[in-house]
Amino acid sequence: RGKPIRLNSNGEFENPNNCVEYDRVRMLRMDASEAAGPVYARGRQPELLEDEDEFCMQIDAHTIFKKGWDVSMLEQWGACRNEYAVLTTYPTNYKDLYKNSNNHWEMPHLCKASASGALVRNAQASAVANLEQPVLAPLWAAGLSFSKCHAERKVPNDVNLRQVFTGEEFARGARLWTHGYDFYTITRPIIGVYYGGMKGGKGGWNHNTAEARKSSERIGTLLQTKGSDQSPEAIKDLGTFGLGNKRTLDQYYEFSGINLKTGVLNGNCICKYVPWEMKKEVEDVSEGSRIAATGVVQDGMEISHSNYVIFVLCFSMFGFCLCSGLCKRVLKKMFGKKFVLNKRLREKTLV
Repeated sequence: RGKPIRLNSNGEFENPNNCVEYDRVRMLRMDASEAAGPVYARGRQPELLEDEDEFCMQIDAHTIFKKGWDVSMLEQWGACRNEYAVLTTYPTNYKDLYKNSNNHWEMPHLCKASASGALVRNAQASAVANLEQPVLAPLWAAGLSFSKCHAERKVPNDVNLRQVFTGEEFARGARLWTHGYDFYTITRPIIGVYYGGMKGGKGGWNHNTAEARKSSERIGTLLQTKGSDQSPEAIKDLGTFGLGNKRTLDQYYEFSGINLKTGVLNGNCICKYVPWEMKKEVEDVSEGSRIAATGVVQDGMEISHSNYVIFVLCFSMFGFCLCSGLCKRVLKKMFGKKFVLNKRLREKTLV
């Protein structure tokens, strides 16, 4: 256990533990009295993004990593062959991080959920086994979300959803998917988390019923639930936190098997890729790379090895920190100046 980071007399954060990566860490510190739930904290992550940040990873504070986790994540993402891939699931229990679960590499796979009004709660993860490459999943998880940073820039967490815990994942998942992003379950354990009482939590935020109700209504407007406010004013109020135009909400309901309009909550554990509505090529302005409107990475596309970003949600104070550039040296050593998604890399799987 190290010493806590504190401000010195000059108003600057000190490095009391002599962390060698300290200069690569950006922090947004919040007083506990400012806490308004995890989505509010996550919604402020873009404040720490810089132009050169290429990969973003959102996790919880109660997370541990396997050695080489950063390269493993990049390999998994590359194996998706999809510029708009998001690696996401509930991470493995920390006790099983180095285990071959049930002797067939069983991995958590999110595909079931329940709902109360507009608020959808992901169910306990199902499982997939012996994956040779990441597999499409219907649901997004807040505890692990790894993607290109343009997902964080285009579809950030909604900072207006104060006091929300249940309901955040399906709401953002619908926004990401309709913006053209696809969710994938990873093939092997890479990070692990402490669940339940193992986290050692020491309390939560001060709840505000009026804010919670307003946030619930906002999610209802987004997801077009029965009885929700679908007035032009309510839809306009969503602002930049609305749905995308690459796919429709009805398509997402069909794809995920979680339909708040019909009340059918079967969940689709086996998913088929849904192309974008657009049929022509578009240019990803964040990378300058040509990609198909379906979001699939074309052969031979090069991806620069710029910076790697991690968002860590700290439940003790509902702040978060961001680490940038952790894998730069590793990628440069392995692949030279460019990280190329060539055929050999795409076909490589973890063992």
